[in-house]
Amino acid sequence: ITLVYGLGFGMVLVLFIVPSLMAMQGDVGVQVRSAWRGLTSTSRGISTPTRIAAFGTAGLFAALVAPVILTGAKWAAIPLPIAGVGMAIGMFLIATLLWLLAIYIVMEFRMARVRKAA
Repeated sequence: ITLVYGLGFGMVLVLFIVPSLMAMQGDVGVQVRSAWRGLTSTSRGISTPTRIAAFGTAGLFAALVAPVILTGAKWAAIPLPIAGVGMAIGMFLIATLLWLLAIYIVMEFRMARVRKAA
């Protein structure tokens, strides 16, 4: 019985789990290379907003989540009994979404002006 279950579990791992993990690794690799290309680009039109987005997101993380994780204390911004790590991460995700949306909107207006001038 142990041998049969071991073979069945190994088959599931080899046929389903390992290929799925390899596909996810490839997708993450593509996104990492794309982000690196955006950060190290010599074109100001690409690298500047990417750097602003990256440093702004890192700053939001440092301001909202890092103090809660490092000290283990409740989140000071909201004095609620549930204001722990989950609340800090939730606020970080919302603030990051708004930050990236603002950068996107500004860049769209900027690109529309460039297209109109050309």
